[in-house]
Amino acid sequence: MGKSVLISLFVLIHSLSFAYEIEDYFGVWKGEVVCKEIKYEVYVNFPGLGFNKNGYYKASDKKRPSGGYNGSFILVEKKDGNFKARIRTSKRSLSVMEFTAQIELQYGRMILDSFMASGQIYLADENTIIVDLSNDFANIKGKLLRITSKIKSKNGSKKSYKPNPQDLEKLKPIVIEKK
Repeated sequence: MGKSVLISLFVLIHSLSFAYEIEDYFGVWKGEVVCKEIKYEVYVNFPGLGFNKNGYYKASDKKRPSGGYNGSFILVEKKDGNFKARIRTSKRSLSVMEFTAQIELQYGRMILDSFMASGQIYLADENTIIVDLSNDFANIKGKLLRITSKIKSKNGSKKSYKPNPQDLEKLKPIVIEKK
């Protein structure tokens, strides 16, 4: 009985120590994602919440530079810990798809649910994101590293991140129009 209480307490303390906020996901990220045994080099710029904070991403097929995906997204908070994302993705300039996703922040993990994919995106530490998504056709797994540097605000309480301009040149934003 005593061992199980200690183990439970350790797990709870460990969970709370990694209870990240949505702001900890903001920044520019670079990494690799694997889907159907195809490796994609991924860049993501996540500037913040709201309709005026368009995020964008680019996933390049490592073997075929002309293959891959790019797109943009907007994430808005519906209520505490629940978010709605509007995602626009394209494989080629003529094939653009827009869809919504429900995202819930549970113990610092983003639990994503949409018709395109479901799963979780979470911070392994403050500079590493783990992607673990799946759909009817494939699993999407990978790891992204933060490529922005931290900037302390004047009051020292909030974190912000400064992107490296060379890394931003590799990303081409697609703007989602407000409806």
